[in-house]
Amino acid sequence: MSHDQNDIVLGVGYKVNNLNLFQSKRTIKSKHRRGTAGNKENTQQTTANIGGFSNDLNIRFDFSFRNQAALNRDILTGLTQATSGNKSLQNKFHWLTILFLSSSH
Repeated sequence: MSHDQNDIVLGVGYKVNNLNLFQSKRTIKSKHRRGTAGNKENTQQTTANIGGFSNDLNIRFDFSFRNQAALNRDILTGLTQATSGNKSLQNKFHWLTILFLSSSH
């Protein structure tokens, strides 16, 4: 009895560094006064980044094909007979994010 197996695997991957998601922002109000002629206060809103989450995104696609066979060989008669076997086709898609807290101001 003999076993035969052939595997073919192809893989592709891509990585995105520093993908900023869920960036938190804070609105800061500041007051500025004009000259003495009007004595009016001017309120201005500015948006500042106070940190948030930043992560790396890893994407990977794998394709595999497997061919297995089991053969029964008779030495006296020279007869070879297939006893079992299968063919397998597989696709895999992986994505992984590495999350960390960023503290940029």
